[in-house]
Amino acid sequence: MLPRKTQAFACIALIFLGAGAARAQLGQSVQRPDRQLQLQRLQKSETRTADKYRYTQLSSDDLVVKQFVNPTTNSVFGVTWKGRRMPSLMSLLGFDPYTISGPGVTRSLHATHIQTDMLSVEIIAVMGRYQGRAVRADLVPQGVSASVVTP
Repeated sequence: MLPRKTQAFACIALIFLGAGAARAQLGQSVQRPDRQLQLQRLQKSETRTADKYRYTQLSSDDLVVKQFVNPTTNSVFGVTWKGRRMPSLMSLLGFDPYTISGPGVTRSLHATHIQTDMLSVEIIAVMGRYQGRAVRADLVPQGVSASVVTP
């Protein structure tokens, strides 16, 4: 078992170093919506603008994914999903949250929570009902609360 500081560093390194290679969305520049539609097997895309941020909603009959974008940096600061199937978390987040362990990570039968200073991930997975949320606190636009990132 690694010391807690080593585990925390490994967790953060995995998130930041692995993100680019996996066509990550969270923390990366916005990809064209058609690329994410293809990766997630979704059919529709709609972009909406809110005060100080925008989000793109990608959907199908069984899944809705939202990508929240900081317009200043054009980076995805939050991602949510809700539906009857689980999306590809590698393509949405750029890492597999189920492989992360260490301080700030809790798991139960149907839920996973990861909480660090810069990252918050919540996953609820019950057969036929999947919901989740991921936020990079360092990329949230100034004057916007991370609580806007909702499914």
